[in-house]
Amino acid sequence: LGLNWAVNSINFYQIYLAFNNTNINVKYTNKININFKNYIDTKNKIKKINPDYIVNLAAITDVDFCEANKKKAYQVNARIPLMLSKIANILKCKLLHISTDQLFNQNQKFFNENSQVFPINYYAKSKYLGERKILKICKNYLIIRTNFFGYGTKFKNSYSEYILKNLKKNKKIYLSDKIFFNPIYICNLIKICNYLLKKDIKGLYNLTADDNITKYDFGVRLSTLHNLKKNIYNISNVSSNKPLARRPYNMSLKNNKIKKIYKFK
Repeated sequence: LGLNWAVNSINFYQIYLAFNNTNINVKYTNKININFKNYIDTKNKIKKINPDYIVNLAAITDVDFCEANKKKAYQVNARIPLMLSKIANILKCKLLHISTDQLFNQNQKFFNENSQVFPINYYAKSKYLGERKILKICKNYLIIRTNFFGYGTKFKNSYSEYILKNLKKNKKIYLSDKIFFNPIYICNLIKICNYLLKKDIKGLYNLTADDNITKYDFGVRLSTLHNLKKNIYNISNVSSNKPLARRPYNMSLKNNKIKKIYKFK
């Protein structure tokens, strides 16, 4: 997401890419190495830049990894938002934080910003803790709950790339027809977030597609769009190793609130 954000925003902002372990290069941007385990180092380096906006895209999103490594998940998904909230207050700038759609497990079709949160794995719990810390501390924040698809990087494929690359190799793909979500195209996500920053919008918003879809149907649509053989099978019909962490069956977020500000289908 950070790489896509930089590429799609270089014509509008002077961008500083803050990285920890993974050094990435994007033309016309500035790089800064930050030790996010150290609050003083993080504060001093961001203070030197004196940004108008801090966009937090740091996250450990591997659900099973978070379940097995709760301390690391907390450090990245909860503590970094806490640190950046304090720094944003000091610099009097806005903090935009990308959250998750994996916060619910109730039996309803869509969840809005006021729906009761019910995280069932530690990834979701750690991301929710990050939200809570921002809400409690940060004076000028924008929290976006979302799910997105698009291009990844050479060192980490996106979900859609994982599907397409395997289909191009004529490998079988197993996806669930029981898990619903409503992801938005990554470039639209970035475009709308930049619009919200420009309009100085504050608060918590869902930013997703209008309609939801199963993971299985998502894969089928991708294969059709790219004229690939539909080598996709329902995971419910095969036996597989049980994942370490539980997954919600419905992650569909209602986007009515944000569409009052940004009228976009």
